[in-house]
Amino acid sequence: TDYLTGLANRSKLTEIFCRERAHAQRNQSPLALVYLDIDHFKQINDRFGHEAGDQALRHFASVLSQRLRTTDLLCRLGGEEFAALLPNTDAEQAAAIAEALRERLASTPMMVDGAPVQMTLSAGVATFGQDGERLDELMNAADKRTYAAKRAGRNQVVSAEASVPA
Repeated sequence: TDYLTGLANRSKLTEIFCRERAHAQRNQSPLALVYLDIDHFKQINDRFGHEAGDQALRHFASVLSQRLRTTDLLCRLGGEEFAALLPNTDAEQAAAIAEALRERLASTPMMVDGAPVQMTLSAGVATFGQDGERLDELMNAADKRTYAAKRAGRNQVVSAEASVPA
């Protein structure tokens, strides 16, 4: 478990992915991974201090956790990078979930010293099979799409269909 956010960590993601991959293969069911990155996180740290940065990470985790299904796994990979493993979810559904997460975060400002601080995220979607069979392959594909979202102006979701060449 990540000490700061209370979310699963990368090790837990690896463990759960192995189980969900076996389930997806056995049942011919879809499996998706969304890579999530807080936009302009460094500016929050620089402007308000590291305590506000920690608060931003906890806020992000809390807001997104409320929007996910109980079967989904949200985890903190490190820094301001997160991933959501979405069982029984195809690419289109995963993009819709990521978009809902993006909208929820954008509409739920964090309060710092009584003032609202707007937060946004950039996300990339990858699916089991189409983007690879292993977790590292899905992470790589989703990460590239997240960077495409950032290059395209941030605060958006990029999936395979809308993918910008890296």
